[in-house]
Amino acid sequence: HHEGAAREATESSEAHLEEHLGWTPAFARDIVRRAESAELVRREAGRLRLTERGRAAAREVTVR
Repeated sequence: HHEGAAREATESSEAHLEEHLGWTPAFARDIVRRAESAELVRREAGRLRLTERGRAAAREVTVR
């Protein structure tokens, strides 16, 4: 969870997904497009931001 944290700007970029998760640029683009289509994330000022739906989905998979 990086929302509101000092490192949010860096860690909420598509490039960070590639670096941190070891994804290829094409794979990262595909995943982000799918997340956007599912209304889980949106792009805002060059960053990927969770929507309310995305935040709820993240809670579901992390709080068990």
